[in-house]
Amino acid sequence: MFYKRKRKEYNLDNLFVVSDDMNELSVSYLPIFENFLRIVFRISLFVLLFAFFNEIGDMISSKQWFFGDKGFDTSFLYSVFLVPLLYSLRDIVNCFDAWWTRIYIGSKHIVVKGGLFYKKYDKLYVKDIDNAELHRTCMGSLFGYSTLTLYAPGGLVVIPFIKDNERNFERLNKLIKKIDKNQ
Repeated sequence: MFYKRKRKEYNLDNLFVVSDDMNELSVSYLPIFENFLRIVFRISLFVLLFAFFNEIGDMISSKQWFFGDKGFDTSFLYSVFLVPLLYSLRDIVNCFDAWWTRIYIGSKHIVVKGGLFYKKYDKLYVKDIDNAELHRTCMGSLFGYSTLTLYAPGGLVVIPFIKDNERNFERLNKLIKKIDKNQ
């Protein structure tokens, strides 16, 4: 029967197998809250702007010389504010990425796995890394998490939601020293 069938392992997934010498970096789950607050802020801003422009339209429409007898039509405002509102709502899918992100760092390469339904794998060899950038938001600096971007010729890997703890610092410090040797 089809419901007792085991999940088939695909060969491409084996390219990103985590070896025993790799250590997992700890991930912060606070960006979930930050992303959710950002979306709520955008939506509330759109609602306030819609109410503001609707009020201005009603105020101007009371003047007969501007609109004539028709009055102010709010369907124009709906069409102007609907697209940015939907654009903001599309980010809800990415709110919970921190739950499914796993970061493995080893002596030879780094593997970042993520996604629940849509799987994403990134692998970057340490010997190829040219540059490293650290990005930290306001909430990230308050609560101790950041995003590290590692650049190599022909590609990059983004290591998101890294907790700022001693264990991660030691591992990333070793990585940065290896990158300095590459220069």
